[in-house]
Formats: sequence, structure tokens, C-alpha cells
Amino acid sequence: MTFDERLRLRAKRQGCPVPEGFDARLETLLENLPEQRKGRRPLGRSFLIAAALCAALAVTVFAASPGLREALDQFLGSSLPYAQEIESATRDQGIEMKVVRALVDDYQAKVYVEVRDLTDGRLTSGNVELEASICRKALGESSVASGGCRLVSYDDAADTALFEVTYESTVPAEEEMVFLARGLRPELYRLPNAGDGGTPLPAERVTGETLKSRSLDDGTLVLEPGQTVAELPGAMGISLSSMGFASDGYLHFLFRLPEGAQPEETHLLTTVRSKAAHAAGEINGDTVYNTAFTGGIGFLADGVPYYDFGIQGATPADLSDLSLDPVGGILVLADRIQGSWEISFAVEKVPSRAVALSDTLDRPGMKLKSVTLSAISVWVEGDTTYEGRATLSGQRMTLFLADGAAVPLGESLGGSMWEHTGGDSGHFTTGWDCPQSIDPDQVAGVAIGLRYLPLDGSPGSWLSELPE
Repeated sequence: MTFDERLRLRAKRQGCPVPEGFDARLETLLENLPEQRKGRRPLGRSFLIAAALCAALAVTVFAASPGLREALDQFLGSSLPYAQEIESATRDQGIEMKVVRALVDDYQAKVYVEVRDLTDGRLTSGNVELEASICRKALGESSVASGGCRLVSYDDAADTALFEVTYESTVPAEEEMVFLARGLRPELYRLPNAGDGGTPLPAERVTGETLKSRSLDDGTLVLEPGQTVAELPGAMGISLSSMGFASDGYLHFLFRLPEGAQPEETHLLTTVRSKAAHAAGEINGDTVYNTAFTGGIGFLADGVPYYDFGIQGATPADLSDLSLDPVGGILVLADRIQGSWEISFAVEKVPSRAVALSDTLDRPGMKLKSVTLSAISVWVEGDTTYEGRATLSGQRMTLFLADGAAVPLGESLGGSMWEHTGGDSGHFTTGWDCPQSIDPDQVAGVAIGLRYLPLDGSPGSWLSELPE
């Protein structure tokens, strides 16, 4: 298939049929292309055909992906009526990023971004991670708060990925926020761990002898390949090349990576465990051998990609007590796409309601001050002593609605925020995500753990159990 035939096929895959009379107009464009000038690198016919085709189809090729919009509507579920439509895009490095929806309250923002490859299939596997964040426009990147990115869906026909980018902060969101992205990591695979079907490394292949090793150009010591070769089912094409003690005394692991892997971007690790400590039920005792690491390094040897790391703590005398976890980490099969994508957007906050609280949860030094409920999250603020630095991290939140229904929110978000306010005092903020949207005005009370707090000013009480 020729290059222009591939371009036509790609246009068809993206829902952009070649219009009537297109071939004739394309030939006319090609016939009128300027002649090549000396002293410049000539533009090949493939490049010119691509330029002509892009000019002819530019209006329709980058239309929204209906498949992703349907996936986003399903993902938002009961939050869909509150989602703000934005439709603002920017391009760099042949990648278009478009903010399409947002859910924002005083403490949290969830921004939904379509990422489309405008060239030729760098995102086609759907295994891609976005390096992005949300910040307040007035303060720029200095206001980036805790959050993260996760892949929501992927449309193979349009070569487009849909991401959720979150922002969590005690500083309320402003009227204008900014989406910032600095890179994409396509063809990035996370290896399954022991609980997800990973294959444990064959500890019986480790012997007490010192294996052959070599020094890389930077002086890093690695094992020579091919000394204890073993296949690793479920490890995404990674195989064991050598495993054993090196001349530095560390227990080294050398893995052969699949063809096309990026060894400098790949990061692998395992855990060396103690059978005896595990059998005795010692908490964290079965990882006593992992006292130090060499850091890990990827390199090429005779054109083959490898990754080596060493673990200090185990000795040849411990061989009968060793068990090895599956190899974990990330495998990268494509170059990182580095660029700069920034999109400012006005914020329309979802409905919210703030209610004053006065309760201690029977915790010395803690006093709850307020609860803020929105359609997408619940946040509790309070004061606590500096010495205790107590928060509500890990506590379960349950909402009790006016109609008698109970809505469990589960444990708090990733981390509570704590601020020293001077002397022996501090202030904390803890948040919970709402798996289904709520009407804040319909919440009659909240339970933090088993402590029930009515929102009409009545005293709190203890529950014997939480509703199912």
C-alpha cells in the first residue's frame, strides 16, 4: 500500500470519507507544486501528497470522537447534568489536546481531556499515560495541587485517548483554571504483580557462586547476559537473562526486554522475601532482605535492550530462605512525547452547601468546624493540636439523605491536608469523592466512621453500625 493510500485509509477510519472529486483536486494540487530549489533539502512526493491531503481534509479529520463522548457520558453517570462543556483545544508536537468537560467545586476539579495524534498512530495501543495537571490561572504552575491523571477510554478508529485530570486543594478554585500538559508516554505498560497474575521469579535458579559481570561506560556494574535464562509468562515479553550474586555482593537481576523497548525509560523491580518471616506472620518481616538497591539501569548490549538492578541484604547463606516476587514496574516501548499544552477555561462550579459543625469525635485536641457538600465531593475542615497533627485520613464517610437513604462514600481521598497555624495549633481538611452525584440540599446528616452529625445543629450521636 502506498503512502497516499494509507492516508486515504486513515481518513476513512476517522469518519472522514474522501469527498467527491477529491482525486482530481489532489492531482491538480500536485501538478502545481513549485519546483525544488537548489541548496535546500528536497521535499519528497510523500510529504507533498500528505500536505495536499491534509489541506483537503483539514476541516473534518479532527472532528470530535462520538465514541469517546458516549464513553464519557457513561463514565460521568449521575454527574453528567453537572458537567460543564468547554471544547477548547491546543496543539504541539503533532498532538491535539482538547478540554471537553469539567466538574469543579471549591476544593476539587475533574477535567476531561481528549488527546489525539494528528500524525500516524503513536497512540494506537491505548497504553498511554498523560503528564498533566490543573492549576489556578493567577498563580500558574506554583498552584498545582494533589491529583493525578487516569485513562478513561480510547477510540482506536480516531487514535484518540480520553483522560480525567484532577485537582484537589484547600484553596478554592478560581473563576479561571488552566490545564497544563508537558508530555505523553505512549506504549507504556504496567506489569501485573503477584495478585494480578504475575509470575514469581524462579528463586531456585540463584546459586551461591558469583556470576560474570561487566561495567558500563558510566561505571555501573551489571551482570553479563545469558547466564540463567528463563521465560517469564505474563511479563509482556520480558524474560530473565541472568540472576545471581555479582562481584559487588548484591543479588542482581538482569532482564532481557522485548524488541523495540526503551531501556532508559523502563523501570523494573522485584521484592526478595523471607520464607521463615512470612510463615511466622511477621509484619513487613518478609522483606528484610531489601535493605538497599543499586537503582536500576537500562542499556543496550549488541543491539538488545536489557535492564539490571541489584538488591543488598541477602547472602549466599540465605538461599534456602529466599522467595521472589514477580518482576514489577513499567515497560516502555516508545519514546516520550515532550511538549507544552496549555488551555485556560472559565469555571462554572457545581451546586454546593457549607454547614458549620461543632464536634470533637471524642478525639483530644480535635474540633470539627465545617462540612462542605457539593454534587461531586464532601470536605470536612477542623482544628487540631500541632503535636497530634490529627486529620480524618482513612475515615469512612456516609451521607444520610432527607428521604432516609444512606450513601456510603468510603474512605477519604488519597491524603488529608494539614496546615500549621501557629503555636500548638493546626488546621486540617479531609475530602471524600462522591461516586454518584448528590443534591447537597437533600443531605440531612453525615457520619464520619460511626459518629453521626445532623446538619440542623442538633448534637451528634454514635451509631451502632453503618447501613449496608
